[in-house]
Amino acid sequence: MDTPASASVFINGIDLQKIKDKGQFRAKTVGFVFQHHNLLPPLVVYKNGEVPVMNFLSLPKRHKRADELLEFVGLSDRKNYSPNQLSEGKHQ
Repeated sequence: MDTPASASVFINGIDLQKIKDKGQFRAKTVGFVFQHHNLLPPLVVYKNGEVPVMNFLSLPKRHKRADELLEFVGLSDRKNYSPNQLSEGKHQ
């Protein structure tokens, strides 16, 4: 997340300029989709889904969360695919 040059940005009543660990806040609070996909080619879809929370959740919780998210976006059947086996739309 960027620091605004002017004004203030609040998410759930929290001033972003006062957050010390923006990476942890982003991982736990904010979701976004990159314009250009950032899947890691050596990792299958399932493992790519675990990357954003790997420093914040235990292994069992990461597996559960990745399963939930893949189900939500309709990619459960492709969880063991490599990124190069997905279309551009599925990458996003």
